[in-house]
Amino acid sequence: MPDLYRPSWVMVALSLLFSLVPFTLATSVLQYWRLRKIPGPPAAAWTNLWLMWQMNRKESFYETRKRLHQRYGPVQRYGPNRVMFSDLSAVPVILGTTNILPKASNHEPLKAWVNGSEVLSFVALTDDAKAARLKRNLHATFSSHGVLGYEAHVDHTVSELVGHLQTAGSMVDLADWLSWFAFDTVARIGFSEDQGFMSRRQDVDGALEAGRRRFEHWNFWWTLPSLEGLIYKNWVARNRKKSRSSIMRLAMQVVERRKAKGGLGTHNDLLDLYMQSAESDPQLFSPSTILGLTITTMQAGAETTAYSTAICMFCLVRDKHVLAKLRAEIESVAPPTAEGWDLPPTAVLRKLPYLEACIKESGRLYPSINIMLERTVTDGHEDIAGVHVPKGTIVAINTAGLNTNPNIYGADFETYRPERWLEGSEEQRILMNRANLAFSAGKRMCLGINVAWLEMRKAISALVMNFEMELAYPERGLKQMPGIFGYAEEVKVNIWPRRQDTKV
Repeated sequence: MPDLYRPSWVMVALSLLFSLVPFTLATSVLQYWRLRKIPGPPAAAWTNLWLMWQMNRKESFYETRKRLHQRYGPVQRYGPNRVMFSDLSAVPVILGTTNILPKASNHEPLKAWVNGSEVLSFVALTDDAKAARLKRNLHATFSSHGVLGYEAHVDHTVSELVGHLQTAGSMVDLADWLSWFAFDTVARIGFSEDQGFMSRRQDVDGALEAGRRRFEHWNFWWTLPSLEGLIYKNWVARNRKKSRSSIMRLAMQVVERRKAKGGLGTHNDLLDLYMQSAESDPQLFSPSTILGLTITTMQAGAETTAYSTAICMFCLVRDKHVLAKLRAEIESVAPPTAEGWDLPPTAVLRKLPYLEACIKESGRLYPSINIMLERTVTDGHEDIAGVHVPKGTIVAINTAGLNTNPNIYGADFETYRPERWLEGSEEQRILMNRANLAFSAGKRMCLGINVAWLEMRKAISALVMNFEMELAYPERGLKQMPGIFGYAEEVKVNIWPRRQDTKV
């Protein structure tokens, strides 16, 4: 006869279920009530599944954020505990330089572990104190002056890019070529090695694809970091031996080759900097940190630059007037000769305002990053842009709203017009530059911003001055992919070398 007073697993499970359901409902009602005055899609107010669905559709989430701004105004609720601001006054609070709001838990799925140790990534790093210590060690090298030490590496790969394109055929996909160029460039800046992406004309060992898969994983689990951690970051998963991605294997091989080669302090690259830093601060620059920084250098350093450069080239080739104006500006400081055209130093290219405006304008109109940088509200920051936001709420800047704000960029904000960055009043130009968050803002602004600008100025100038181009399929327009990065699906152009008589 069964013991009616002995609890069974079924009874325990049912008890837990009936306990969790009221708790979940109460939590949902409380979260809804806290932010009930902030407008947004009704479903988003009750469940993060709305956000998960929007981020994993075939349409980029940037377009969704644009519609949220257009429909609900400068403040939008996009989750039970999530609020976005299209108000410029919210930027210094959410992405400030002091009293920094911590990164939200959505960064957890991007973290990687090897043999029980976290492999640090600047993008995934949520420890602000540690991030500040790392930046203090690296700031001089990544400053606008410090990156000039790597200019020779960029000149080398730009020259290689031009040479390959001269023999690549009458039609090329600039999206592919600029991805290969960017990866070869960061490989030289990062560890003085030629990975051969351009020479082989392919993604070597699937390194680019591995990076994209990693960011696809992040995008899918963005709204469910706790569940992702339970599945992929539990003790067993962290410590078991498993096959590593090609980007991880490449980084590990690079570090091991450098250790075997020796010569610390004699290599003009970032890996040498990381390993020298380990000598002075071994606790901060641990082996797993050096590995993580190497991966970040290759992955984040290559992808966003490649995407931004390809999108800018699409805009230039599509708009012949802008292309001609840019060529004239470049020729004013680096005129071609009968022998050809020489790539000028960065110090010269930095003085070209129209080149800078072309890059900023393409980045505004077609950003290479689809997602928002989420932060968590802490004590003393509950009032943002005149809106009360309770402690613990996840907040973000809606860059799609800022980029399409006519009060900032004018009534023709949907038009690619670089002149807007130069023609407005000083007050208007300051406003536009404050709204330009292509590299984020505040204390956690992208460390590699000056490296990216160095590469983009050089590559775009070289392409514009050495080749004639036209869109192979102008009717297709620019299709940006969904996910974390809005990279161009393709930028196919008909291409041929500029004749010497057209250069002089």
